[in-house]
Amino acid sequence: MALKWKHVLCTATSVMALLAVGSPGHAADLPGVGEIIMSDNIRHVANAKPSVWQNVGHTNSDIAFRDNLAYVANLDGVQVYDISDPGQPVQRTGFGCGVRDMDISVTETDLFFLSAGGLDSSGGTCGVGNGLTVGNAKNFRSTKVDIPCGVRSHTMVPDKTGEAVYIYTALRGGSVAGCEAPNGLFAVVKVPLNDPYLGAHVVASTITFPETVPIPYRCVDITVYPEKDLAAASCDSHGLLLDISDREHPKVLASATNPDFASFTSATFNNKASKVVFTDKVDGRDATCNDQWNPRSRASAVYDIVDGQLVYRSTFKISRPQSDAENCGANTASLIPAKGRDIMVQAWYQGGTSVWDFTDSANPHEIAYFERGQARNWSTYGGVWAAHYYNGYIYNSDMTEGLDVLRIIDPRTNHAESIRRDILNPKTQVSYRE
Repeated sequence: MALKWKHVLCTATSVMALLAVGSPGHAADLPGVGEIIMSDNIRHVANAKPSVWQNVGHTNSDIAFRDNLAYVANLDGVQVYDISDPGQPVQRTGFGCGVRDMDISVTETDLFFLSAGGLDSSGGTCGVGNGLTVGNAKNFRSTKVDIPCGVRSHTMVPDKTGEAVYIYTALRGGSVAGCEAPNGLFAVVKVPLNDPYLGAHVVASTITFPETVPIPYRCVDITVYPEKDLAAASCDSHGLLLDISDREHPKVLASATNPDFASFTSATFNNKASKVVFTDKVDGRDATCNDQWNPRSRASAVYDIVDGQLVYRSTFKISRPQSDAENCGANTASLIPAKGRDIMVQAWYQGGTSVWDFTDSANPHEIAYFERGQARNWSTYGGVWAAHYYNGYIYNSDMTEGLDVLRIIDPRTNHAESIRRDILNPKTQVSYRE
């Protein structure tokens, strides 16, 4: 199916229509400010702009899902939307935290976990500060687990008994005293489900590296596949494959470098855990999708897992025209549970949302997209931070435009509509039937 451009004039500030597709950087090829364009197999179902609730700001980051709720992390806190009707998402509550770069994950009960990329001396109402918050989504009771080197991101990992969960935290290091040297900082927090507030504690503060793998400066993000006892850690100059069969003592199995990458930033396994896609991003403010940039940098690289090693196969980067004023680069992603194919949906900041197929590891290609023209009132960054598929719909967390709901209608992904989940933490992957 060929991709066709569709135009939606969404604001009075849209100043030009999209003409024939041309090379990146030509003004005539670009949508106007705030103008929506999309492929002909995408539908824009809804948009919900956040209201200020308990001083929560407007800059969205990642999303976790439980039942009919979307927990949209925000650079100032969390907002909770009722998505029982995807065509009319309704904000139900929100709470501010006074921190930056919020990650969120949720359990099948009412627990949630928050981490922050920016340290805040007060910790705000969520008490994050230098650590990880364990909270309750109903009564907002919470506690903080102190982690001296600070938390950059976190990932939830269920234990094998169902009695606890582990939280893998990639640590900030760097500016924190005692955390400056390369050391693969990686704290493991155990949270007993029968006593999460008093019982949560750090059980390990590093991961085990083989002698043949240099220890990176820090890890930025971690994705786990508990059923396979695997994790993929993005650690600055390296992408790591880990054995997490012992949840408290992860071990590095293999590492990969990439001459076109400045910083390994996130990862996604395919359903069979025979591949992993690593992304490269230095700063969300960079306009790296124009024709002046290396087409293999600030992109996504596909690696096959062969005999426990990471084997590079190809790089995918969106080729749709982007202006020099639009921050753009590969960011948060997750799988679409497509039958017999490896397809993911990924955020590209002002490059929008891309659905791309990497079934053939050597020849990945885009099959659908949704994006806006240059963000309104944009000064440093904007666009889609995270894009995830959940129970038949794609949910975009747009940093300035709120929560978008999309639907893809395509024979390659239609099977995914039959896959239903009660819960989705995108960095905690679970298998689906094919």
